[in-house]
Amino acid sequence: MVLRCSPHLPAFRSLRPNALRGFTLIEVAIAVGIVAFVFIALLGLTSLAVQGAGTADFNAKLSLLMGRLAASCQAQPFSTVAASLPATQYYDINGTPEAASNAYFTCEVTDVTPASTSPNLKLLRVRISWPGSRLTSNNESIISICNFQ
Repeated sequence: MVLRCSPHLPAFRSLRPNALRGFTLIEVAIAVGIVAFVFIALLGLTSLAVQGAGTADFNAKLSLLMGRLAASCQAQPFSTVAASLPATQYYDINGTPEAASNAYFTCEVTDVTPASTSPNLKLLRVRISWPGSRLTSNNESIISICNFQ
C-alpha cells in the first residue's frame, strides 16, 4: 500500500528534479576551497619543519665542534694548555680541521684566566663564528681546565 499526501503527487517524487544527478556547483566550489585551504596550511607547516630541522642540525654541529675543542684543550698538558693552542683555528661544516681558505667555522681561543685565580685553574674563551653569524652568547663558551695534582 502506498501512502500519498496529495492525489496529484507521486509517492517518492523529489522536490529537486536533478537530485540524483550529483553535486551542485556551489557544493563543489566549497569542497575545493576547503581542500585548498588545508593544502596551503600544510605547505606552510612543511617549510617551517624543514627550517627547524636545518637549525637543529646546525646547532648540533656547533655543539659537536665545541665539545671537540673542549676535549682537545683538556688533553693538553696543563702547564702549556693556553700556549699550545693556536689563537685561531679553522674547521669545515662537519667540524674537521681545515685550511683557512676552505673553512666554514672560525674558532678563536683566548686565555681569560684572571690573575687572582688559583694556579691550578685555567679559563679559555672559545668563540666560534661562521658566515652570516652575529656574535651572541650562543656561539661563545668558557672552558675551564683544572689541574688536580
